[in-house]
Amino acid sequence: MAEKGDAESHRYIAVVFSFLSCFVPFLFVFLLQVEEAGQVFLLMKKDYRISRNVRLAWFLNNLHQSISSVPELSLHDNELEVVSVVPNGWQPDEAVRPGPFLLVPSTWVTFLARQYRFVIELDLSPSTVIVDDSTEEILFDEIFHSLSRCLLGLLRPFLIPGSSLIFRPEIFVTIQAYSSIIGLQSHQVLVQGCRLDEQKLPAFLENVCLQLGAFENKIAEMLQQQYRPYTQDCLPQYGDHQPGRKMGVSMVPADIGLISMIRQGILALQLLPANSSAGIIVITDGVTSVPDVAVCETLLNQLRSGTIACSFVQVKLARGSHFLWQG
Repeated sequence: MAEKGDAESHRYIAVVFSFLSCFVPFLFVFLLQVEEAGQVFLLMKKDYRISRNVRLAWFLNNLHQSISSVPELSLHDNELEVVSVVPNGWQPDEAVRPGPFLLVPSTWVTFLARQYRFVIELDLSPSTVIVDDSTEEILFDEIFHSLSRCLLGLLRPFLIPGSSLIFRPEIFVTIQAYSSIIGLQSHQVLVQGCRLDEQKLPAFLENVCLQLGAFENKIAEMLQQQYRPYTQDCLPQYGDHQPGRKMGVSMVPADIGLISMIRQGILALQLLPANSSAGIIVITDGVTSVPDVAVCETLLNQLRSGTIACSFVQVKLARGSHFLWQG
């Protein structure tokens, strides 16, 4: 009986090995045919905000798995839907085969939201009043031009790489003007919670330009009151004050000004739609100093916990704008 059982077990093992010997080569051929995904684009649900934990869980659950893009007509507003997958080394002028592709640790995954909210901070500190001798313009004017180009870029629809889907999300913006002058009696919120519309953008920019002009005039009036030279009849009868000397203008330090702009941006984002991806855009001339390390670390933790992307647009006279992206 023992010999009979051993014979059956050996026969069973032989059958298993013969099956594996036939199946494994086909498995390797299949794995070799699945090309690695270089970049994956996913569209997030609109009804509620998709947390970073959900995005990470999707990546881990699909790691070393084959994935394919969902056709545009088959999108059903699911929580996360793959809209495009492109292989490594793909060029925009190349056609992408249907797939599937293998998701690997080196794959770059981009999550696209159906709604975005941005707070744009305009740095109108005294350093932006510098006059360029070659163009006879001041940096203050260039900030508005950079704002116009920034809004045009945000509104411009684009084709998701590797697909025929034109991406055109909803964008809500708040625009704030920052001045380092303490006690400036002027509204710093130029636009609050406005939904951008490409057709209405010219009128929108005209309104912002008028408000910026009024803000600039308010700053100039305040500085003129402090720097206006005294006439001989109205010289002060006390102290050692000299004509044209500054009288009581208080300025926020440059390092505190940068921190204040970002903090104001974090606060303003809470007044915009919550089920959207958040971002802060600071348009500045880059004249600042290094903030305190502890304060910077606290601010970065707030940005990280709120999943807020922070971007900087540096403006320069006669040389255009330079985009510095930081996450």
